[in-house]
Amino acid sequence: MLAIPALWSTVYVTDSEKEEDMEAKLQTFLSISRPYRLDVTVFINARESDTIARRLAGHTDRIRTLKIVDLHQGYTYLTMAWISRILSTIGLLPNLERLRVEAQTPIGGEDATRVFQQAPSLTNFHGMWLRATLPPQRALQSLALDLSPYQVWDIAESYPRLEEFRVRLTKPVSTCGSTELRTEYKGPAWFFLRFLAMEIHTTGINHVFSTFTSRTPVLFNLRVILTQWEALPSILMILEASPRLAYFMLKLKVSSGTPPPLPRIGQTSIKTLHLTWSGADMDIVFDALLGKTPYVRHLKLYAGKDAQFPSPFVHHLGQVEEINLNFHQRGLKVNLQSDTLLRLDISAFAFFSKAGDAALDCRNLRALTLINNTPISFRPRHSFECIGTKNCVSLQELSFLGTWRFEPFPSLNVRSVTCPPNQKFITDLLCYIIYQPHDCPRLEELSLHAHRIPWDLLIVAIERRNTLPHKSNVAQLKQITVLESPSDWTRMLLIRALRGEFVFSDLVSDGSYSIEKICKHYLDHNM
Repeated sequence: MLAIPALWSTVYVTDSEKEEDMEAKLQTFLSISRPYRLDVTVFINARESDTIARRLAGHTDRIRTLKIVDLHQGYTYLTMAWISRILSTIGLLPNLERLRVEAQTPIGGEDATRVFQQAPSLTNFHGMWLRATLPPQRALQSLALDLSPYQVWDIAESYPRLEEFRVRLTKPVSTCGSTELRTEYKGPAWFFLRFLAMEIHTTGINHVFSTFTSRTPVLFNLRVILTQWEALPSILMILEASPRLAYFMLKLKVSSGTPPPLPRIGQTSIKTLHLTWSGADMDIVFDALLGKTPYVRHLKLYAGKDAQFPSPFVHHLGQVEEINLNFHQRGLKVNLQSDTLLRLDISAFAFFSKAGDAALDCRNLRALTLINNTPISFRPRHSFECIGTKNCVSLQELSFLGTWRFEPFPSLNVRSVTCPPNQKFITDLLCYIIYQPHDCPRLEELSLHAHRIPWDLLIVAIERRNTLPHKSNVAQLKQITVLESPSDWTRMLLIRALRGEFVFSDLVSDGSYSIEKICKHYLDHNM
């Protein structure tokens, strides 16, 4: 590693380290990494920022990326003045391309001109919670700010070459100065803007969206968080006006009020649709988008209590290949019919109620993931019965995430099983493979995501399966994926077992690999 300078070019510095340790660490990284450019992350308290800045001063021409994270200790807050002071202490940064500031409280109101004077090559400036006046910097490509609504127009006019724009709108229009209030945007189009993320916490800003509805011809990725209903119609207009839009994420966090009437929009080009909401209010969005998203291939639906599965909307997705469903409403009714669906990730919580059921008619479904994010251990058989896997005749991959208790599966022709990080589940599954190999006749791959693997039982399961006669019509295990690294001796035994060799016939005198001992320790004869 000492002979590879590039491995030492990423530097993390924090003032929580002892001064002598920090000094030695910095000196080591800065010396070995020469002549490579540096990516520096600084975790600081504003009161102690000068110390760290001085230690970086001798390497200003090598710093390519600088990330400043405010630890917010005590009552001292990071401000724009502090950021400017840090950069001034470090010195001129001629090759700094990316500056990111992360603060836990708003960074207010000073002029950021000095930052750009210190970093003339700056193209990416992410200042989350930053409320500052920026100088014209026409080469800037990426920007993240906390703004008042009409400052968006100022940004559009000053930075026409932006490719990524993240904005948090919090300041009510009524508090904006009179010079900010305009009724129409007449500035240049954003011909390069491909990524737009908006977090909207205020009202009276619909005029602002004229910046995006007809002036972002190459917009590819749109992500919106709404806490007010008012902006929703304008957001939908952006979908229609963006011919290259492929990814759309909408999180509705509206706790009160009445949804406004939504416009009738034309077809969109969206391929990945991610919707998050709580309650039944999302129905108006599904109605507005019904039949308008024919090209969606990946659908993500995350919903809280009282939400219902939008069966009519999903039914109109004629090209969907992957669906992620995470609902927290018990007794959910899901009716899903699709000949194109290849992968389904579904939260089991919604189905563990007598009223909950699903009708899955997905004849080409290849991969199913069952997710349990609750502390309650669920049983796979109940999940299979509730979500109706009997019609999924092409199922090949079965995965479990979260808390599960093992019980014998119904007969499934799956080729791959991924286990949850539960040693008892893994142990019972391996016993099941030994006892009932014909219940999973096509099983070839196992992924065991526990940190403690019962290696001896795993070897027995592989050997017993892989030495069955060919006429038994049971596939051999070909691939085992584990998190824990086995010993060299265990690895050798695993390889031999995967090759179809009789491992234990050669180890009858080895007490640690005694078949009798393994069976007595693991096998549950009540299963």
